[in-house]
Amino acid sequence: MRPALLAVLFAAWLPLAAADRPLAIMPLGDSITAAADPGYRGFLYRMLVDSGHAVHFVGTQSAKPSMPEGVTLDPDHEGHGGFSIGPGPSAADGWTNGKGNLYANLDDWLGPAQAKTRDVDIILLHVGVNDFANIKERDPGYDLVRDLPTRYAGLLDKILSLHPKVAIIMSSIIPGGNPDINAVFPVGPFDQINPRLKDIAARRSSHVFFRDGAALEGTGLKWEPSDWNKGDVVHPNAQGQKKFATFWCTAITGMIDQGKLPKKPYVKQP
Repeated sequence: MRPALLAVLFAAWLPLAAADRPLAIMPLGDSITAAADPGYRGFLYRMLVDSGHAVHFVGTQSAKPSMPEGVTLDPDHEGHGGFSIGPGPSAADGWTNGKGNLYANLDDWLGPAQAKTRDVDIILLHVGVNDFANIKERDPGYDLVRDLPTRYAGLLDKILSLHPKVAIIMSSIIPGGNPDINAVFPVGPFDQINPRLKDIAARRSSHVFFRDGAALEGTGLKWEPSDWNKGDVVHPNAQGQKKFATFWCTAITGMIDQGKLPKKPYVKQP
């Protein structure tokens, strides 16, 4: 077959978004996603651009702080500090008019009336830490290990109902770790929960891709106690956020290079 014809066939096979415009990527999650000091988003954007991928970040939020030298940032995102998965009560309800979880806001962030995210191709999803820290006293019947995976599945299905052709790269819940202070949450429950999240993604494998952020899958790196802000076991510092950016970059480029961007709308399995 002639090279020119091969090129035409290849272009037709690619998703329209990849063929005619930069890929639209939404970082979605809680304060680790929202972080802009520097957070992972600036490092990730630089890595993707340097690897030759045409991308832009989308979301209803925007944060463009001063970045480390050589790092730039497409500032749009959907990170919200303190938010839980939802639905259900959360400490963040106090400053959000009762909508302190991701699920309760998806229609506003991803609905057809939201022009900023209409063309989103890939969602980077990391959420769950606040389900340990911000729910229990508001919902005494809530059980983290039992209920978090169920809520996570509902969140994925809601996203896919609003954007049936989007690819969701979901990270396992990353550990916290600062040796200088007592942990505010135990690692153990997330070690029990993350395998269940992997199973949830597998049941939606045409559009949802689980990657083990807790193990920094695909990077050859590992989390160290020095990767967290001083006096904080939840939020990685610049060193840790750069590792998390490397993890996301590896997942995104792997998906693109292997042609795994969804080509058809998602159909929920019975």
